[in-house]
Amino acid sequence: MLTLVLVLTSSINNERYRDAVYSVHDFLQDQYSRASNVKNDRSSKIAGCSGQTDTVGTSDCSVVGRFIYSNQEGSELMAVPVVSTVDLAKVEYGNKSDKEVLKSFKVKPYQPKSGVKSSKDVIDSHNLLWGTKLVNEEGDPRSLSMLLIVSPAGNVTKTYVAPIYSNGLNLEESIDKTITNSVNGELKLCIQPSAWVSQKRSIVLDSNSVNSSAVRVGSGEGCK
Repeated sequence: MLTLVLVLTSSINNERYRDAVYSVHDFLQDQYSRASNVKNDRSSKIAGCSGQTDTVGTSDCSVVGRFIYSNQEGSELMAVPVVSTVDLAKVEYGNKSDKEVLKSFKVKPYQPKSGVKSSKDVIDSHNLLWGTKLVNEEGDPRSLSMLLIVSPAGNVTKTYVAPIYSNGLNLEESIDKTITNSVNGELKLCIQPSAWVSQKRSIVLDSNSVNSSAVRVGSGEGCK
């Protein structure tokens, strides 16, 4: 009887863990769809880049992507639209690197209506399921900052990802730090279970991939 209980408990733990891992994967992949299919998060007024209040569609801001970040505990992910505060048609590319060009976009969080001083009411959030957490290979909470930018030159969404904590009260500064500290290659997010599981997994983010293919479920090899 005890053996049967242990087997059932293990099976439940494994299934819950798998659901938790894939829910993170699906949340992150969905941000690419939301970035490429831009739509206003509010239907009334938005705050223009000039500081004036504009009717939807007339603001001098251009929605260019999404910014995703974790809390300090690694138990929650949040995402917010980002805008460019310059006329993208006038941006000079020349021989600049991708990071240099992106810096010239002057990206900041989207402010959805007049009088809003933060982007809290347009934040899309995901609480990790069943007590799981994002951690690094040593088992410590994994800080994540991830910027998705839809290229004005084509239907390609580029990924900038950095293992840094983003202060939700100053997202503009966090976005700038993410661009500066973004990794060239892969960043591994170990998913720490809250109970014993037979196989740990991870989420792998690849800055060299475009669109949602940059997010995949990986093995838990090396994860404590």
